[in-house]
Order: sequence, then C-alpha cells, then structure tokens
Amino acid sequence: MLKQDVRNILGNVLKQLFHASSSESVLERVRRLYDEHERDTDRTDPSDSAIERICADFESALVEISQQMEKVYIFIDGLDECPENARARLLRALKRLGTLSTVHLLVSSRPETDIGTAFSNVTTINIDDHQLNQPDIFRHIDWAFDHHEELRDIPPSKKEEIKNSLKAKSDGM
Repeated sequence: MLKQDVRNILGNVLKQLFHASSSESVLERVRRLYDEHERDTDRTDPSDSAIERICADFESALVEISQQMEKVYIFIDGLDECPENARARLLRALKRLGTLSTVHLLVSSRPETDIGTAFSNVTTINIDDHQLNQPDIFRHIDWAFDHHEELRDIPPSKKEEIKNSLKAKSDGM
C-alpha cells in the first residue's frame, strides 16, 4: 500500500488537470499514458522499478499538460504524511513542476528535514500549531464535558485534571 501513495497523488493531480482541460492535446497525452501502461502485468503489486517508471511517466505527463495550460494550482496537504521512502519521489516531481511558470504550488506539512531541504529556495510560512490549535482544543474539551452525559457528573477538580492532561498531551494538534 505504501508503494501506491506517490502514484495516487500524482495520478490524482493528473486526473484533475485532465478534467480541467478541454484541449485535444491533453486528452491525447492521457490516452498515450494509458496505452503505455494498460498492459502492465504488475499493476496490483508493482516492483520499485515499475513504480519509479510509472511516477516518471506521470511526472512527464503533468509537466507536458501544465505547460499547455494558462495557470495550474496544485495544493498538497499533509506532505509529511506521505511515507518518507516514497516522499523523495514526490518531492522531485513537485520541485520539477514548481519550476514551470504556469504552475503554482501550495504545500502544507509539519516540519521535516527532507521537505525543508527540498523547498529551501522558495517562500515558506511557518505556522505555530500551538498558537492556532490550542484555543480550539480547550473549547472542544469544555464542550465535551458539557454535552456528554457520562462526563457531566465528573467532579470539577477531576475535570480540571483531565483538561490539563489532555492539553499537555495534545501538543497543539
């Protein structure tokens, strides 16, 4: 399953570009890509080399299609959730797409060394999770104590102890 993550991400971006375009050349490029891989015998459990070849083909198709479009916006949320061994392949593809004048990337991620290195030469915004999420966590805990019948009868001192423990362990998430 981990081997499919990059294929799924790149494939979904390709699919969305395909649906956003009415160009005959885009349709033809996707048909060619499909024809090239239609007879792949290891589609359900591909080898690492097959995955690399498929990803390279997806990347090439994405570049070719993106160059034909006026503007392309790609949003990737939670890049750090992609397994690290697969993430390197995805980072290479995103960096290549990011060099195109028609492509605009927005990537969100927790701080990870490989991701920071890959995007070290582009504008980044660091958002402190604690400052943004902590008030929401507090409100949710209070709401749960007020609305869940089984939690209403907990003594106030115990509720405070539970809240403090949850807040400390939440780490802003």
